[in-house]
Amino acid sequence: MRPVSTSQIASAQAPIDSLIPSVGVSELLQALGDPIRLAIVRTLGEAPGPRPCGSFDLPVTKSTLTHHFRVLREAGLIEQRCHGTRKLTRLRDVELEVAYPGLLASVIRAAARELSGRGSAVVVASGEESATVVP
Repeated sequence: MRPVSTSQIASAQAPIDSLIPSVGVSELLQALGDPIRLAIVRTLGEAPGPRPCGSFDLPVTKSTLTHHFRVLREAGLIEQRCHGTRKLTRLRDVELEVAYPGLLASVIRAAARELSGRGSAVVVASGEESATVVP
């Protein structure tokens, strides 16, 4: 995950109240509890900027991926905006660092350690679909 500096937090243009996600920590953790959503967050955390929704190589259908984006968006973890014909997705890492210092980085590090202990792949059984995720 990209490190969030104090200058990034200080240089935010919006008032601090609008930066902080409006959900509680339990909702954030619940959203991060799914392996597909955690893979999305890890991918966004490593990306240098926003990514198009279609650029995520995950073993789920488009409608399922849309559902996972909605859950992450409603939890305040990601922000999506239209740019031409594409929808760009970015991790709200600066805002989350303000609201919950160290939480996102800790969760992502723990997930990386868990993955390295099992090898590079995780088998996911999410609802009707079963897939292998290689974040």
